Amino acid sequence: MPRPRRPPSRRPTRQTWVHWTRPVNRQGAPTEVDPRFLSVEDYIELAGPFLEQRGFFEREIGRVIERFEHIAHVFSAYDSRWTADDLEPFARGIDSIQLVWDNERWWITNIMWWGVGPDFEIPGKYLEQR
Repeated sequence: MPRPRRPPSRRPTRQTWVHWTRPVNRQGAPTEVDPRFLSVEDYIELAGPFLEQRGFFEREIGRVIERFEHIAHVFSAYDSRWTADDLEPFARGIDSIQLVWDNERWWITNIMWWGVGPDFEIPGKYLEQR
């Protein structure tokens, strides 16, 4: 896959902000990707009761970290199981985590994740480093 190129900077217009508020393709049309944006509190309210009742165990199976000064980006490959003893995961994917260092500890500022299906494997470069 070609590496995305950042367009040259220019004076912002109303259309500029559309690209900041929803996923669009290179032609500016909305994409099929439809992310859900949740605050931590929203996620806990939405998923918490189900996960507490059903169980949920996520195991990191690989990690790649990029850091510059007080910011970092982590790709954390995972597999998910309903119980710690499950032989096979019910899901696999990659967490994309952004962090900021406040001179005492790292704080998570954003998390996105993308699960993979049976027809797609996690690329090896995300499984190697830990």
